[in-house]
Amino acid sequence: MINAKEAQTCGLILRHVLYGEDAGPFPSDTDWAKLRSIVELHRLESLVDCSSDPALSPLRKPEFAFSHALYQRTQRETVRKLFLEMKKRGIRAALLKGLELESCYPAGCVRTSNDIDLFIPGKQRQAFSQMMRELNIPLESDVYHCQTGADTYQTAGGMKIEAHYILFYRMGAQKRKLLRELGFFSDRFFVPGGAAELDYETYCPQAHLLYLVYHTAQHLLTHNLRLQMLADLTVYVNRYAESIDASELQRTLNRLGLMRIANALFCFCVRYLGMRRDFWRRTGPTMEFMLRRMMDNGPPHLWVRAFKQYRWAFYPIECIEKDQEYFIRYTYHPLRAFTGFKPLATFIAWGLVRLVWKLEVDTCGDAT
Repeated sequence: MINAKEAQTCGLILRHVLYGEDAGPFPSDTDWAKLRSIVELHRLESLVDCSSDPALSPLRKPEFAFSHALYQRTQRETVRKLFLEMKKRGIRAALLKGLELESCYPAGCVRTSNDIDLFIPGKQRQAFSQMMRELNIPLESDVYHCQTGADTYQTAGGMKIEAHYILFYRMGAQKRKLLRELGFFSDRFFVPGGAAELDYETYCPQAHLLYLVYHTAQHLLTHNLRLQMLADLTVYVNRYAESIDASELQRTLNRLGLMRIANALFCFCVRYLGMRRDFWRRTGPTMEFMLRRMMDNGPPHLWVRAFKQYRWAFYPIECIEKDQEYFIRYTYHPLRAFTGFKPLATFIAWGLVRLVWKLEVDTCGDAT
């Protein structure tokens, strides 16, 4: 866990890297070894390795520059070929995170990603699967296994591609119904992205930021929260704030039960990472202590369930197909908590986490 002073120093570093601000020299007593350990702990190497800022030289690992550049070039070429092929076949998909976030960072900064995330409306799954077979890109896992609701492919060069057919899948049935009515499961929010040499479609800023908040919240609650994700929120808002209706975003987050988490995330970004202060209107406690506690990337927290094919121990989910659309169905098994001391402790801890963040879990079993 990082304390307030260390977080401020990390924010200073990020402002150097992300915005090129001249924040003055670092204090003479700066513990660069400690900072390096913090940066490595939160997996921020990709933000500093290729920066030209001399103030960051004690943190930089120049030997990573070539591998990052090569991976970035491979990723861009893969995306270019995929969208060219999809355009020929009349398939529409939105590129999420990845290159779209990378474009928000200034020149001289490398923001790496591990895979290519696509959202594809469910009725196009057969056409997309056929395309991938003809391109000789093998399927690693399907929508029913591993990451529920996504087909995972891997190219011969080792590039991982995740084709998502269900977004926001850890939502209750009524909230998924709301998202469907708003158009988040269709191509309603698709807009052109990229540049002349890299043509693709992505979500419009209003919808993409909502998804980024949801995705970050899931990592906060069930995996681990990396500072890179908070940096992503910061640079995305700073670039697209004029295209985002913050009031409408708050209303939607409130209806989805994500307002408390979003308030904590955005307030942290404003305070430490340089997010523009005129974007987010604080609507409650920042819950900074809880946010920092859950950002600890050490041993797994008590409330983090043991994953088996990404299924929750007490709220297992399954993917079902209906009329060429894909849905999530939950079942609820609270009695599993009484099979031993550890399951019971995990169940109680997870219940407290849900209570603190006002998180609702669907227990009705409704697939639609």
